[in-house]
Amino acid sequence: MANLYDLFNLSDTGIDFYAGEFGKDDDFLLSHIVQDEDGNEILVVTNLTQFEAKREPSKPRIFNRNKFSSLFNYKTDDDGYALSFVEPNIWLLSDHELSLKYSRKKERRDYAFKLIEPFTTPEKIYQYLAGKLNKEIKAHAEALGCNPNNNGKEIIRPLNRFISLGCHKNALILVKYENCGKEPRSYKADSKTGPKTKSCGNPTNSGSRMYQPDDIQKIREIAFANGIEKKDGKFQIKRIRTLFDRDHASDKGWVVKNGKQFPALLLNENQRLTKRQFYRVFHKAVMPNEMMVLTDGIKEAINRSRQTKGKANEGVFRAGQVCEIDSTPLPVYLANPLEPNKRETVGKVYLCMIVCVATEEIMGYSLSFAPPVWENIAEALINCMRDKQEYASQYGVDIDSEDWPVQHVPEGIRADNGVEYLKQIIQRIINGDEIEINDFSINAPGQPKGKGTSEKVLHIMQGFLENLQGKVTKDRNPSIQHPANHPIIFLEGLHALVIRAITIHNTTHFRPRLITHEMASNSVKPVPSAMWQYLMNHEAYGRPPTSPQQLSQKVWVLMRKHTATVNPREIRLNKLGYKNQWAIKQGWFDQAEFHGAFDIEVIAFKGSVDQIYVRDGVGVLHQIEIHDDYEKFRGMTLSQAQAEQHKDAQIKQDLEHQNAQALINYETEVQTLVAQGEDFYQYAPVNCRISFPDGIDVLNFQMRENEQIERADRYLKLMGVDSDVSKTNIENQSTGTNDDEEYIC
Repeated sequence: MANLYDLFNLSDTGIDFYAGEFGKDDDFLLSHIVQDEDGNEILVVTNLTQFEAKREPSKPRIFNRNKFSSLFNYKTDDDGYALSFVEPNIWLLSDHELSLKYSRKKERRDYAFKLIEPFTTPEKIYQYLAGKLNKEIKAHAEALGCNPNNNGKEIIRPLNRFISLGCHKNALILVKYENCGKEPRSYKADSKTGPKTKSCGNPTNSGSRMYQPDDIQKIREIAFANGIEKKDGKFQIKRIRTLFDRDHASDKGWVVKNGKQFPALLLNENQRLTKRQFYRVFHKAVMPNEMMVLTDGIKEAINRSRQTKGKANEGVFRAGQVCEIDSTPLPVYLANPLEPNKRETVGKVYLCMIVCVATEEIMGYSLSFAPPVWENIAEALINCMRDKQEYASQYGVDIDSEDWPVQHVPEGIRADNGVEYLKQIIQRIINGDEIEINDFSINAPGQPKGKGTSEKVLHIMQGFLENLQGKVTKDRNPSIQHPANHPIIFLEGLHALVIRAITIHNTTHFRPRLITHEMASNSVKPVPSAMWQYLMNHEAYGRPPTSPQQLSQKVWVLMRKHTATVNPREIRLNKLGYKNQWAIKQGWFDQAEFHGAFDIEVIAFKGSVDQIYVRDGVGVLHQIEIHDDYEKFRGMTLSQAQAEQHKDAQIKQDLEHQNAQALINYETEVQTLVAQGEDFYQYAPVNCRISFPDGIDVLNFQMRENEQIERADRYLKLMGVDSDVSKTNIENQSTGTNDDEEYIC
């Protein structure tokens, strides 16, 4: 009787039955036993050989016992003993042991099991293997947020692995049978691109030649020289194959027509690639995006892409209704403003920009040396709501209100699937009442129209920086000095240039396709700023600008919160101390002294340790200043302050070590002096007196006299006077008639 984890091979009947599907030497595992609706036993069988080799884990097969016994035989060793599947040692570990030794594997296992948990009961397993759960699995995958185009593969893959290896949780730990697929096939010279043998073990018959490494380059040259035909919306590669055969699979020869010989090319089948071989190599040689360009040229490919993929402003009619957000590193190396005596670069910055889809107006931006994170996004959103004239004046740029009239929060935001767009923070903002962001959408993969506006504007902004010194150029000659060696622009100057570029774009870029019939009737100029002003002042769907008080409230909501602790002496954040007059008036420090320390929420701008703000009950922000004891941290970023603290901690540790070593030597010196005193008094009798000794005043007076003499001698030597003369003078003074006279040196 077959038992779980027994190994089997195909019987002669099974080999004939599965001749085109399984190999005759494949190993099979009896992984589970379930029951059908009538209560009959159903055996679940896995092909271990294919399970290890295939890229995707296949669904196990189910058999009743009669059919199973006719198709399979026990796998035995040389002595005729039946063999069983041996579980890997890691499968035998408890959850506690897995957490200690393989925590990452345990997390992946738990995540995979959570996906398939509704389908792990015996009833569900039978229904799945019988093909009755397809709709339920797809619905469950969509409920989990999986891509609907994958048809539930996110669940089917781990479920197949779970059932195939015994229906226990640890079977999801990837060990020998990882089902990750092997590395992408690397073709070697004189090798076929197709399978070596059929699945039944029979060899393939092919009259074509072996693959050669230079075939990819040959196909690329032909494709780019001749283009690719397109018919009925499908690429036609037939002509490319014909040209390849002409150039590389044919020989010059002669043909006879009407009794006459004519020169012609004769196709050599031994030098030709089969159709399957050619198509496979072709798709390695030419990428999908290159095929579109090869069909009609780059301009026509761009226009066709716009037509087939739609427009980004479909259904958008209000200014700020949908805004795209994107970021990119600017190709300019900036100079170090802290070192005027040495030309150094501090690297490149990231530009984050928010663009209105309806008007292509640039609403706001941010520049940061840090890679894209939520703080950069929040700063760009805050910039959208600020008074642009006041903001530009901070960088020495004078603009009119019509140059950049945006002082509004976006109604909806569209972004790509980047880690910096933290969904939980966005969702908290949407659910709140203080910011009017009503919608946030992630651009689906394969649909670039969702961020086409922002990418186009970012490309325009980069064009303004083409001729700056320190600009990185493509295909740079390595013999020429790298632009990072001669930076000249500082961050403040780059801010000024970006503001200038934004105002130029907003006021001069011609956008006639965005003009609606209503705008044309009112003679609206087809530039972003004019369209923005018209739509924002519209009676039906216009909006007022953000007031300073509203801005204060919105800044607090957008910024990432930090937890600071108020103690009786100061406000502590990141091991730094802060003071605030408003907090003193509120009695925070007195409250901490009498009732204990408590926590408050603060925000920090650009990671600076100086710009820390706390919010009062009516929504007003108050800056808290760094304590005088931490003066050296002023002007530092959080990372710089942490590095300085680490340096201080290292110095403190070194000093403690030096102090401990000095104390050891000090105690040694004390012992030495005590020993010297013992040696000095080794012949003196022992003093056993208990009360205070007599004659101390007389002895003290003698010591004072000797001290005066020694001090006078020392000072006279320092002044260059002969010590013998000085000693005589001092002795004469000491034998004077006035006993009350004091020595004056």
